Amino acid sequence: MAGPHESIRVFAASRPSLRALWASRSGRFDRLHLISPSDAVAGEPVTVRVQAWDEYERLHAIEGTPSLDSTDGDATVPTEVTFDGDGPSVGPGNPEEGVATVEATFATTGVQYLTAEYRGERFVSNPVRVHDAEPDERTLWGDIHLHSSLSDGAGSAANGFAFAREVMGLDVCAYTDHDTMGFFIPPRWQRERMHDRYFDRLKRTTAANNDPGEFVTLFGYEWTKQPTKGGHINVYFDGVEGAELFDSTCSPSPTTRRRRCTRSTSPRRRTTTTSRRWWRCTPSGGRASAPAERGIGDQSGWVTARRTPPARTCRTHSRSATASGCSAVLIITARTRATR
Repeated sequence: MAGPHESIRVFAASRPSLRALWASRSGRFDRLHLISPSDAVAGEPVTVRVQAWDEYERLHAIEGTPSLDSTDGDATVPTEVTFDGDGPSVGPGNPEEGVATVEATFATTGVQYLTAEYRGERFVSNPVRVHDAEPDERTLWGDIHLHSSLSDGAGSAANGFAFAREVMGLDVCAYTDHDTMGFFIPPRWQRERMHDRYFDRLKRTTAANNDPGEFVTLFGYEWTKQPTKGGHINVYFDGVEGAELFDSTCSPSPTTRRRRCTRSTSPRRRTTTTSRRWWRCTPSGGRASAPAERGIGDQSGWVTARRTPPARTCRTHSRSATASGCSAVLIITARTRATR
């Protein structure tokens, strides 16, 4: 496995030229994204986020008004969308003019899409399953492996949570900054900063942005094996209260020992090495339940699941695998209440 010298060599070989960096300061319009909830009920409005992006994947202010339509001929959809600068404020480099929200109401059940046309190009939303009544299950979306400038990422966790909720329309989000490693930062320095202030700062930010029933923020960190030759593990807590940082420089590491007793420790921690992939699991002993509106629970309700047999089959799109224990899996399909 590649060591630190190999990482430096790769970074140096792929660095952009000064001309490319200068050109990237101002991008050009590249595409529109239309983001809608994956499930809707016929006759009930849903919020649709329309985003304009440049070629560097940054929000981009545009002129003019894209037209909107739907594959559902009986849907109620605005004929056009206006980017008037009233979009959410999501930090530097993300202009409010690049985001607009509209309401759409589908009338016909089945899989439907929204479409937009702008400057002769046609853009299509994600598929929307339209039900005739409130579904027992809804598909939720999240990103549970993000890094901020507190380790080897960019920007603040507060801005990232705002971007995830207001721009991308995610339902769940987590920042998992490294415990002992930053971008070209010696492990000891990063460890000291995490213990001194970063861990508690991330706790406060995670708690401040958690909105049960609407937007769930999970708290965690990335346990980073030292020497850094792989073996990173994302550690998630049920909540911020009582969460402790067990960094990877201890010998033997308390994190490694405690991973084997997550049943009896408090708070319960969940660990996974596949946090970028959302799994829908079909255990023989029942599914996890998130008892809240829209299928989104609070931090405890989202993570805690009934124990199931040690092995079960998990599916994500066309890929399948067998997972052992509950700790390696998060559920994207959660049960909802009968009433909203």
